[in-house]
Amino acid sequence: MSYKNSSGKKLYRYILSTQRDPATGKYRQIWRSGFATKAAADEAMRKHITELEGSLDSHITLADFLEIWLQQCRSRLSPMSMETYEYTCYYYIIPFLGDFKLSSLEPRHIERLYAHWQKSLSTSSVHRIHRILRTALNRALKMGYINVSPMQRVDSPSNRINKRNILSVKQALTVLQWLKERSDIVYQASYLALYTGMRRSEIAGLQWQDIDWQENIIRVKRTRQRKRNQDMIGHTKTQDSLRPIFVSSNVIVELNTWYQKHQHHTSLRGETWSENKYVIAHWDGDIPHPATFSVMFHNAIVALGLPRVSFHDLRHTHATWMLESGVDLKIVSDRLGHSNISTTANTYAHVTQRMHKNAVDKFSRLIGDEN
Repeated sequence: MSYKNSSGKKLYRYILSTQRDPATGKYRQIWRSGFATKAAADEAMRKHITELEGSLDSHITLADFLEIWLQQCRSRLSPMSMETYEYTCYYYIIPFLGDFKLSSLEPRHIERLYAHWQKSLSTSSVHRIHRILRTALNRALKMGYINVSPMQRVDSPSNRINKRNILSVKQALTVLQWLKERSDIVYQASYLALYTGMRRSEIAGLQWQDIDWQENIIRVKRTRQRKRNQDMIGHTKTQDSLRPIFVSSNVIVELNTWYQKHQHHTSLRGETWSENKYVIAHWDGDIPHPATFSVMFHNAIVALGLPRVSFHDLRHTHATWMLESGVDLKIVSDRLGHSNISTTANTYAHVTQRMHKNAVDKFSRLIGDEN
């Protein structure tokens, strides 16, 4: 951990959490600071651990260590990331491995954990368990609780992205019409997902000030999620998710229709209009729970008897349509806010493979025509 002294010079410190105090239930922390480099702080910490000769509980369980580690994570993680870490530890890891002493935790125990959850969770969820547990145990190694991390001999579970179901143009328009007749907010959220590829949290966080009416641009600047009945306004998933999305004139016309209605209803309520109001909101001004989008969309899919498609799959539908229309992979990646074009390529490999085959067929026909 780094900090600056009174002269502005960057220095480093380390923190050691020792045994739990039986009276308070809290872990005693030891701080040391003033190191010129991170390497010097790490070396001093290792020597300190050796000198303590058992002050650090060699019999600490994984559950107890994760409690220590999660507390340390709070200062550097966003609220949403912190909630993901906590949920993963308390729900997926601790119930199965929490009673193991760190010193006795073996690769086979961890592999059994993965095998258990692979029966009911997606590959990405199991891989998230792996990443979080690996990060925690690496920290345990660095702090001297263990001499070797068992993760060094554990294979990473598959993170293969399953092929997503998407809607045809006809199916998508049918869903939008069904929603438009029953729920304005879910229709509007679904419309934006389909025509822009935005994430649910990005759509929920979109404000009118983010619309560039002259340039036909929607600027993704924030996310909005609701946890424990509280709205959590946060940054986009990555820096690359902070992006402009160019849209057609038809989308701008549709947005302007919503805009005029919201202004009208705001006036009827005797309220002052503000451009920082949310695009997706009830006509009475209330802000919907983002989960409403997914629930109502699912109801539409079931009612219409369409293939199993989630609200999030509208994002994949948008990307697939763009690629099949011949839009460059890099542009699609930028629209989706992926941090790396390889993420887009891996996610839509089945689409790009089909595009490559079509390109070869076209080339073959061209050569055949010339012969």
